[in-house]
Amino acid sequence: MSQYLFEKINSAIEVLGEAKTVPNYILNGISSNIKLRDYQKQALINYLTFAESGLSKNKQKWALFHMATGSGKTVIMASLILYYFEKGYRNFLFFVRNINIIDKTIENLTNTLSNKYLFNSPLEINGIIVNIKKVDNFQHSHPDSINICFTSNAGLQNSLSLLPQENSLSINDFEDNKVVLIADESHHLNASTKNGQFLFEDEEDRSWEFTVMKAFRANKDNVLLEFTATCDLRNPFVESKYKDVVVFDYPLSKFREDKYSKDIMSLPSTDDLITRTLIALIISQYRYKLFQENKHNIKPVVMLKSKSIKESIQFYEEYIKFITNEISVSSLELVRDSNTDVDIIRQAFEYFALKKISLTTLVNEIKLDFSEEHCITLNSAKNKISKDDAILLNSLEDVNNPYRLIFVVDMLNEGWDVLNLFDIVRLYNERQGAHGKSEKVSKYTISEAQLIGRGARYFPFKTEEWQVKEKRKFDNKIDNPLRVCELLIYHCMTDSKYINEIRTALKEIGLIAPTEPTKIDLKLKESFKNDNYYRRGFVFSNKRIEKSREAIRELPNKLRFLPIEYNVNHHASGWINLFGNESIKTIQSTSKTYLVNEIDENILFKGIRQFPLLRFSYLTSKFPNVKSTREFLLNKNYLGLMKVKFNFPLGYELTSKDLYLGITKLLEHVSDFISKIEIQYEGSLEFHAEPLQKIIKDTTIYKELPNVPNGGEGFSQNHMSVPDKYRLDLSKSDWFVFNDNFGTSEEKSFVKYMSNIINDFHKKYEKVFLIRNEQQLAIYSFNTGERFEPDYLLVLGENTNSGMVFYQIFVEPKGDHLLLQDEWKENFLREIYSKNIEHYVFLDNSRYKIWGLPFYNENNTLQQFEEALKSITN
Repeated sequence: MSQYLFEKINSAIEVLGEAKTVPNYILNGISSNIKLRDYQKQALINYLTFAESGLSKNKQKWALFHMATGSGKTVIMASLILYYFEKGYRNFLFFVRNINIIDKTIENLTNTLSNKYLFNSPLEINGIIVNIKKVDNFQHSHPDSINICFTSNAGLQNSLSLLPQENSLSINDFEDNKVVLIADESHHLNASTKNGQFLFEDEEDRSWEFTVMKAFRANKDNVLLEFTATCDLRNPFVESKYKDVVVFDYPLSKFREDKYSKDIMSLPSTDDLITRTLIALIISQYRYKLFQENKHNIKPVVMLKSKSIKESIQFYEEYIKFITNEISVSSLELVRDSNTDVDIIRQAFEYFALKKISLTTLVNEIKLDFSEEHCITLNSAKNKISKDDAILLNSLEDVNNPYRLIFVVDMLNEGWDVLNLFDIVRLYNERQGAHGKSEKVSKYTISEAQLIGRGARYFPFKTEEWQVKEKRKFDNKIDNPLRVCELLIYHCMTDSKYINEIRTALKEIGLIAPTEPTKIDLKLKESFKNDNYYRRGFVFSNKRIEKSREAIRELPNKLRFLPIEYNVNHHASGWINLFGNESIKTIQSTSKTYLVNEIDENILFKGIRQFPLLRFSYLTSKFPNVKSTREFLLNKNYLGLMKVKFNFPLGYELTSKDLYLGITKLLEHVSDFISKIEIQYEGSLEFHAEPLQKIIKDTTIYKELPNVPNGGEGFSQNHMSVPDKYRLDLSKSDWFVFNDNFGTSEEKSFVKYMSNIINDFHKKYEKVFLIRNEQQLAIYSFNTGERFEPDYLLVLGENTNSGMVFYQIFVEPKGDHLLLQDEWKENFLREIYSKNIEHYVFLDNSRYKIWGLPFYNENNTLQQFEEALKSITN
């Protein structure tokens, strides 16, 4: 079975070592407000690997990026504009079906004052300042600038089907110039052939597809880049067209799994439409206050979606009358008292009461924040909105944007970038399609699900310095109030058939999990709660503190222990063997790992000279204590112990060129990291005491479990899918403080191991407890301040002549695939042990020793773990 293009690229990267790296002129050319996410980097790597390899040989460059709504396709567009400018291209055409998208994109690509401008300003490429110009055609484009022409599919068709006109595109623009054509929402161009007939949504799509291909084929150097989230690759005809074109595939399901989207919650009710809307406003105001309390100036927006323009106008008038004259304390009391069983509504009112916000105050706030001047209506026909409205919609996140409430009908389904939409209210109760009788998900419901997908874009924020700003943080912390700030709530009628239908639609587009997350209640055993250690004992952790630049004497662990691999592509014919019709020849391979300080210094210095950010004058601004470039390269605290793994054919001898290319790849990662250095941190050497019962307590988590039980994370240690050698009923084991263990297979191996030796501990220690750390306790690397939540605390209590001595021992079971990547964590645990940290608690004359153990891994580190454990307990 033939492969998709992205599968061929993955094979090329894995087997032949053909992966390219994202050039610095791209990383430095996009806005400093943008940090490329891992999948965005991979999308660019895939494209560069395709464009600069044998896969594109003798072909016009045509590629489709199939990427989820909200995944940042415009960032990829901007990056590829920089790429092709550096390759000598000066003319770029952006086109899209929906005219509304054009004004927004013009803002993002050309307006340096826009908060969503995608490039650095000024833009510098290879030492030259580059201007970006909006043009009507390419007849007089500037030879040293990025010239972008913006049009719609229909506008492009009209221009190319008429005789050439002044200030308009013509086919000559594409014949006489090499042009990069950028098609957004390109699923409208998904032509496929059946019995000689094209399959299109409508006749316009047929002619658009023909026009685009005509422009693309007009010059052999033209490039076509397509972007869409909804290419129907399940359709065999669409698949046939795009199989050799899809350069990167990142579906919505993967986007959600990687936590880059909001979570989705439906909130059905039997209330009238005004009350349903009021519920959304109350929750929105609750979010607003939570954001403010955590020092985030984020303004949540509510969308009110009607079925028709007439109904939208009618409800708008009804709403303005209500919000101006009729909303009252009794309105809020009715919502509060009739929804005591709805967690999120109950939490909102409990929060208002806790913060002493009276219902009178809340009424006045809602009347002001959601008044008529803070509403925008988008009811115009034919899916068209004004340029001013398009700009306002594109800047909803701005602090000075006044809008909190949007009235829509059937708009904003494509190309709308909004991060602060948190509530969508469905202002109609009928099921759409087949008169509400069909069990099949209707086309209209799919459209509603896609609108929800647009609103599911995550608003980046964090409340702790260690958190990843762009990702959800509270999936497993449902009792954390800030979880509501990561939720998009869909307010609709209570209709089980509709709820099932919208959930099915959301599953089909990948926005919610195929199976319901499983709720897991983790309860501390009563025997542990009644123990003096739990009631009076302490747990210890250190703090993350800002490091003075003068104190920085090393690179962070996450960089120093970054696994770098370089694949030596000795057999260039591998492209033919891998992708041609010939049988694939198996090439035996081997590998060799070098530390940087093991490589010839001449090679190291030649490599480092290629990176301006690694010049000594710049290095000292980031690392004041480094004495020379040589020290930076060779010292173990900097690059000296970084590793490059070279993969090459068996029998092949590595050359100096191979070593140079490998070290260059490593230095590129270092240069990229250093360019983004801001504040650095360290972990305090002092550990602080907290009452144990304040930190370790009952909790509830949700886990998305596979359809086929695998005995891994999320499954009870006593589940039938757990292998016999690890299966264990922990319900009556007082030494394991929670009611069960739902950890990974490696954790289950560790717990079983502990069960076999627990009696040996009881011979010496009065107290023996194993505590699963459910993200309740964190410690920070002494050197770099990186956060670490060890999986387990082993607590041993010994009665001595001088009082009680407790050993708080951090334990981390680690799967095979993470041993190298997380090596810094193991080093940190060993450091904790070597520092022999002790604390006295004078209230009860007890003493605490804080230790760490090497990783537990049944296959690779069991001997070291056992030896360290014995050294502690003997």
